[in-house]
Amino acid sequence: MEEIINKEEFLEELKKDFKENLNISLSSYQGEQFFLFAKFLMEENKKYNLTAIRDVKQIIKKHFVDSCYIKLFFDKYKFKVDKVVDIGTGAGFPGFPIAIMYPTINFLLIDSSNKKINFIKKATEITSVQNVTTLCSRAEEVSHNSLYREKFDLVVTRAVAKINILQEISVGLLKKDAHMVFYKNIDIEEEIKNSKNVEKKLFIEKVDNIEYGLEKNVKDRQIVIYKKMKNTPDYYPRKYNQILSKEI
Repeated sequence: MEEIINKEEFLEELKKDFKENLNISLSSYQGEQFFLFAKFLMEENKKYNLTAIRDVKQIIKKHFVDSCYIKLFFDKYKFKVDKVVDIGTGAGFPGFPIAIMYPTINFLLIDSSNKKINFIKKATEITSVQNVTTLCSRAEEVSHNSLYREKFDLVVTRAVAKINILQEISVGLLKKDAHMVFYKNIDIEEEIKNSKNVEKKLFIEKVDNIEYGLEKNVKDRQIVIYKKMKNTPDYYPRKYNQILSKEI
């Protein structure tokens, strides 16, 4: 039976892309984990709609490398981070690749789709990734659970919602002085502008945005970084329909 991915070619492409884009030299063990994850993702994607990206080179670039651009945040700020939560993780992005890159950090991956959470659970077994746990729920509901409220050093999220929505569903999970990192395209001035009122009510502030690109000499993406300045009022986050329909 023909392999779904040629392992040698995959590892060559993976290591090249990580070195050229992120100046990261992957270990053989990390390379193996990425290979097993990609293989399982492509196999399961034939059964379920886990990702629209099906080409292995694009999976490496647009899922694995893109997710690991969190390195720009870690390199610049050098904060001590023990617990990270990935909201709306889908098939595990960005949290799962980051977990492979940073095995000493603990990750909670949240998604409301049981199908996708079950996929990630199985992926952790196949890849022997030890620092990922999962939860099938909505982040704004998890935020009111004392087991999770204000317990995390960092929230990450990619391709989930507009910034003002992300801010509210994220804030209750974060410790005071912790950070939100949102993966976004470049042209989001309107989103940032529309989130100003939310920032005031939730006691958060934008501290940075770091631009990057997956193609040479093109910066078409960014991570937008917010800091939580005070503890979150018990009222927040609201239910999702209220977040969508009522101004904060």
